[in-house]
Amino acid sequence: MEQICHSGGNEDMIKIRLHYIVILLFYTIFVLWNLDAYSADKPDNKDFYRFDVNAFDKNQNPFIIEWDISKGLFFDNRKSEALKFNAQMIFDAQDNDINTVFAKRLIESDNIINVNPLYSFSSEKNEVDKINGYEFNYTIKRSPTYLALRTSIEIFTVCSMGVINYFMMKEVNADDWQYKYSRSDIKNKFADGWYWDPNNFNTNTVYHLYAGAVYYQIARSNYYSIPESFLWSFGGSLVWEYFGEWREQVSLNDMIFTPTLGALTGEFFIQTANYIERNMKAGLLRGTLMFILHPFGTINRWLDSSNSGDMRVRILFANPIQTTVQSKIERDVFGR
Repeated sequence: MEQICHSGGNEDMIKIRLHYIVILLFYTIFVLWNLDAYSADKPDNKDFYRFDVNAFDKNQNPFIIEWDISKGLFFDNRKSEALKFNAQMIFDAQDNDINTVFAKRLIESDNIINVNPLYSFSSEKNEVDKINGYEFNYTIKRSPTYLALRTSIEIFTVCSMGVINYFMMKEVNADDWQYKYSRSDIKNKFADGWYWDPNNFNTNTVYHLYAGAVYYQIARSNYYSIPESFLWSFGGSLVWEYFGEWREQVSLNDMIFTPTLGALTGEFFIQTANYIERNMKAGLLRGTLMFILHPFGTINRWLDSSNSGDMRVRILFANPIQTTVQSKIERDVFGR
């Protein structure tokens, strides 16, 4: 929220903001505790739909593709994606051997992650004999249009929250008002251009830095690169200056500080959240810290995980009958 405070030094405003922070913290803990936002760390608690398909490649080498797809929200999307994957693999295998087909798919696709080769072991030689297949996780990526739309909506939502806060403090912010809601002042605002804002240090740096960091993190959590996220942050600041603070002249220093310092701060918080995720045990404390540091990272991860769910795949280069027997033993005996 860019307009968390426009003119500092008001004790009542500070108290209100502290109340916001406390309420947000308790709400965060409540959400993470009840919705278990990081349930992806507990995949064995999920209910899976399992199916497989047998086929032959160009050289008549048999292979089997096995899927374990988590049920629940957007299950039909996941199943449809799995069927498309199978169809494409079988189609490509008519012209190439299965190893070449999978290697090409692995290089070209962003959906395949956490790939592990499956080795066969020779008891006679007491060493690994060959690769019998691969196991991996499959994720469903959002379309560029969807990501752009979601980024825009999230930035607009944050700006809207800022507008609410801005008018809650209108007795303070009114000191900078120059324009009315009239057609003539629309022309005047654009004609007057940008000026150097004389507001105090906290308003012109700290609060706008936080706003820029939120805009930047929204873009990064929607899979945009660092330069692209900087541009989204600049765009968010532009929207705020021209529409959120409609009654004020556009501030040149705000347009500089918001995206620049916001990008630096936002990326620092993202990397800190990533470090915590890698090095802390999954649980409420880790989830809370990550949400505080990178809130939209948590929100968008949950949205995307609801879409992708948990999709586990195994491609096996073996006799189908042998593979079927082996899979049955693993499921019935070992519970895999």
